[in-house]
Amino acid sequence: MIRPPSLAPEGLDDSGAPGPGHVRDTRGARFAKAQWRDDPVRYPPAMAIALLLGTAAAAAGFLVTSFFGFVLAAHGPHDPLVRFLVTRHVLYAIPTLLLSLFSQSMVLFYFIGTGRLVKDEIAGWTEERRRGVVSALRRFKARTSPPATFAMLAAIVAFVLGGWVHTAAPGIRGIARIAHLSTSVGALLLHLWALLAEYPTFVENNRLMADPAAFAGATLPPGA
Repeated sequence: MIRPPSLAPEGLDDSGAPGPGHVRDTRGARFAKAQWRDDPVRYPPAMAIALLLGTAAAAAGFLVTSFFGFVLAAHGPHDPLVRFLVTRHVLYAIPTLLLSLFSQSMVLFYFIGTGRLVKDEIAGWTEERRRGVVSALRRFKARTSPPATFAMLAAIVAFVLGGWVHTAAPGIRGIARIAHLSTSVGALLLHLWALLAEYPTFVENNRLMADPAAFAGATLPPGA
């Protein structure tokens, strides 16, 4: 009896089990891994640039929002411009808060994620060679985590206290205004701190990710 031609892939029998001549093809997985390792631009800086722009935009938003707040405080409660100024103040405050929360939380996750990728890539290195890279990754997070965290917290507090200014009783509204002003100025300064801390760290982090071997060679002591 003539058997019909098999429709199973080459090297497999009709049941799908490996046949005598079957050789497992792992070229796809090896190629994907090699491509990731050998691509000189596997870590494009676009994400880092976007996060820096987000931090700068949040700082600019606090500056503009504070300007409208100062102008609003200079007008009396019966001034016809008060309604317009309050609307502008709130209109800039909401996107500023959202920009702050998004950019600074993403900064935290960015260094966690890229640090994990680099650690996976250098997992086969010797302990002495890995030490400088791991130390640098910890330093990057230590530089950026405090300003990013405090900037987010200050933005939230300033926004909440702004709502308190509009709802506070006349007797304590002055206290609410002082508290709101203080936290707004603090939030602006913290975002400037975050921007100054994040920029050089992003540059150094991208240099590490572009070529971990060269970075490790630069951190090793002479003769190591």
